[in-house]
Amino acid sequence: PSGTTYDVIKTGEGPRPTIGELAAIRFRAEVKQTGNKIDDIFDTPEPYYTRVGSGGLLKGVEEVLPKMRVGDRYMITVPTDRKST
Repeated sequence: PSGTTYDVIKTGEGPRPTIGELAAIRFRAEVKQTGNKIDDIFDTPEPYYTRVGSGGLLKGVEEVLPKMRVGDRYMITVPTDRKST
């Protein structure tokens, strides 16, 4: 219904996060049409820490994050109307 899509690039074997749990994530955000990088946590020594379901990420990412397992790598495509936090 939201239009957010994802492809599983690599399947992890760890647990899924629960709502409210602190999660350490790594991501790269770019504009699909141009490939211009918006942000890249892979370039930093530490992951980005967020509470699952807290609203601290793009709405489309918040929607997909609880489906992921530790070790997963997803390619998430978020429509323009689902980008605001």
